[in-house]
Amino acid sequence: MITKKLRLFFLMMITSLLFTACSISIPGVAKEEHEMGNIDYNVIDISSKEFSELNNGDFKEWYEQNFKNGGVYTFSKDGKRYILIGAGERLTSGYTMKDVVLTGKEKEIEVNAKLHGPKEGEVTTQVITYPHVLLSIKDDGRKLACSGVELKDNSKKVELKKDSGRFDEITKDGLMRVKISGVTGDKATKEYKLDDKIKENIKDMNLQKGMEIIFTYYLDEDENPIVLEVGKL
Repeated sequence: MITKKLRLFFLMMITSLLFTACSISIPGVAKEEHEMGNIDYNVIDISSKEFSELNNGDFKEWYEQNFKNGGVYTFSKDGKRYILIGAGERLTSGYTMKDVVLTGKEKEIEVNAKLHGPKEGEVTTQVITYPHVLLSIKDDGRKLACSGVELKDNSKKVELKKDSGRFDEITKDGLMRVKISGVTGDKATKEYKLDDKIKENIKDMNLQKGMEIIFTYYLDEDENPIVLEVGKL
């Protein structure tokens, strides 16, 4: 009888030790914790070697499908999560994605970003652009929660104008003097400042006095006309 009780006692002790062993923490092996609060990230420049090496296979297909769209898209590879934040189609240049903040929470990572429009007085070109930014972080399995891309448009719209006339000369101050078509009297001749980007082009055009030209310009903050483009008629 006593033998049976001893056997039962030892059996209970062994069972208890087995269950206890399941909860024993092994020294030096810590449970991985998710990064909370602001999460550091790496910005991948589209013109960089890093992007060139990434941009193939499934990654390339994912990038090509999404970079023109507005929203947040992810791609996981080799323990990293790539995050693409896009603002969709814009009709001019001058837009940049800034102020990106990734906030780690228990079950998700919140994504916030701001799209900055052209600066006040900045000259933009009429071209379709797709402003976006590509990031990489450690892939910890949490889902992304996008709070949206805020548009911070601090731009002052610049109106491009066209005019034509007869070229007169480039003054010592670097101004282009033109006799405007359809205008008579003292107001017929006007002087225009040349944008830095076309000063060399003007020299190569070999413009002669009296030559018919057409030009594109805008008014700066002080209402001074700045020529962006000149062509012969």
